[in-house]
Amino acid sequence: MQNALPQARVVYVSATGATKVSNLSYANRLGLWQTGDFPFTSREDFVESIEGGGIAAMEIVARDLKALGLYLARSLSFEGVEYQTLYIELTPTQERIYNSYSDAFEVIHHNLDKAWKLVISLIPRLTTVLQR
Repeated sequence: MQNALPQARVVYVSATGATKVSNLSYANRLGLWQTGDFPFTSREDFVESIEGGGIAAMEIVARDLKALGLYLARSLSFEGVEYQTLYIELTPTQERIYNSYSDAFEVIHHNLDKAWKLVISLIPRLTTVLQR
């Protein structure tokens, strides 16, 4: 969608941090390449350079993005955390409820592809509306 709607605002949200280049390489509008803010001439140049530098290079990219106000990350420390595995028997009613939710999720998941294709088909119309 970011390519189909070049004038629209984009927010990238991810549950993964900037630890692998693939976690940022899709984010065209961050300005990591071809902008002059960073020394990368293309996405391929960015990926190749950062992969070569490993996690240290990704840390530098994340630091610079944070300094520019383009990246926000929160890391949680697990120091001192203790846990134990609990096994809880479900009642027959709880099992039926769980199975119903699972069945509903399966239907939703199955139809996500159809829904996404519908959204993509509407992009030309959305572009026309946004340009008015």
